[in-house]
Amino acid sequence: MTGDPIRTRTADAFDAAAEAARLKADTRTRRRSRHTRSRLDRFAHELLSLADEGCTPAELRRWLRDRRVHVHHSTVARWLRRHGDA
Repeated sequence: MTGDPIRTRTADAFDAAAEAARLKADTRTRRRSRHTRSRLDRFAHELLSLADEGCTPAELRRWLRDRRVHVHHSTVARWLRRHGDA
């Protein structure tokens, strides 16, 4: 025999590039978007200024708690990583 007929038939009929494009398009439609802004966005200027002065995320969390915004210090750290260079 010259080759496996099933493998040859499948290889000829399968377009990997088209299938990958279809899967990527499907992923884009399924991906959940963020619908709400962060509670920290309201204090962006203050948080970035305090971070520039050397405050730690835990200290920023205490500053936010005084303003009745209750978040975990890791949330503040993630927010700073995302917005710190902007």
